[in-house]
Amino acid sequence: MRLFKPNCTLETTDKILVLEENKRKCIFSNPESQVLIKIIVDGCQITEGTRCDFLVLDQQKNEYFVELKGKDIPHAIEQLEATIKQLSSSAGLQKTAIIVSSRHPSNDTSIQRAKVLFKKKYKVDLISKNVKMEIQIK
Repeated sequence: MRLFKPNCTLETTDKILVLEENKRKCIFSNPESQVLIKIIVDGCQITEGTRCDFLVLDQQKNEYFVELKGKDIPHAIEQLEATIKQLSSSAGLQKTAIIVSSRHPSNDTSIQRAKVLFKKKYKVDLISKNVKMEIQIK
């Protein structure tokens, strides 16, 4: 069992959980008001080295690693990879890495290569979108 720092963790049953930074948003739609755990990774749970912005856990033990980024997609991929290595729990859980960036196009060859690598190496689905992404919690 991973231990998260209490001051970095927020438990919520809100129908909408918004993660936002520099006009980039990742919105978790939670219509059934399940318990969601938001962990502030960058500067709180992990204070040194490369790390992504947030980790969200749901009751089905899904892990959502979120990086809200400007244009530097390769760095976002590094940040997600480093955080997955440090904070992801054992196998068997559904893991998703999310990049919300301001870069156009959001789905170029570097993203395509990263998607294959994440799936093969970590069994993680990588999704990327510009400016705003919505995730449905089921």
